[in-house]
Amino acid sequence: MENMKILVVYYSRTGTTKKVAEFLDEAYDFEVEAIEDYVNRSGMLGLLRSTTAAMLRRGARIAEMKRDPRDYDLVVIGTPIWAGTMSTPVRSFLQTYGRQLHSVAFFCTHGDGKAEPLFSEMTSMCGKKPVSVCAIAGREVQSGLFQGRAAAFLHELQHRAARARKRVGSITGAITGYRRHKPDEVIAIARVPAPSPARQTWRTGSKSARGLVLARSRFAEIARKTRRAAQQAQGRRAGYAA
Repeated sequence: MENMKILVVYYSRTGTTKKVAEFLDEAYDFEVEAIEDYVNRSGMLGLLRSTTAAMLRRGARIAEMKRDPRDYDLVVIGTPIWAGTMSTPVRSFLQTYGRQLHSVAFFCTHGDGKAEPLFSEMTSMCGKKPVSVCAIAGREVQSGLFQGRAAAFLHELQHRAARARKRVGSITGAITGYRRHKPDEVIAIARVPAPSPARQTWRTGSKSARGLVLARSRFAEIARKTRRAAQQAQGRRAGYAA
């Protein structure tokens, strides 16, 4: 995951989720930041207060982040499962930043709860699919048996990051290659009307370069046909003059 800026953000009430975040940090030296809120969540009363707010899908007033998550290529978000859903501080974080993040991955700690509904809700709030997810039982963290699962999660992040770098390299190579080998027919592009905005394919990601190359090829084809038609018309006029 070289050359990628990766931030791990998490909330932890009891320290269980924090241990997973710290393992990821130690394994790959990520930048890590805890989400902090202003609610006293200690003891049974704090647990009751936390689970009730989570059931009602409420957020929490959280402290301002020291790092701007929008500046990172990938943000790994960790949360405990409260009442079948994410913790209220993480919900507030996603409400603030979720749809502004470039790429995301999720991990959670739980007490034998199902993680799929949680990850589905987090995906919906971010508006994008995570590159990887990981669910770890709290008892695994306490016993130290979570490291294998966390290492597999880290390996998946590395694999996806490598694929992303390769995809970006392919886009750059396609654009550079086109510019280096510009066809002669492009001189006639000025005579060809531009496509309507509804038919343009300029988008982010791998489709951008593909759309650029296809559009240029289409323009070149039209230019060839236009030049051929002009030559044929000129030949007919010469025949008439003879």
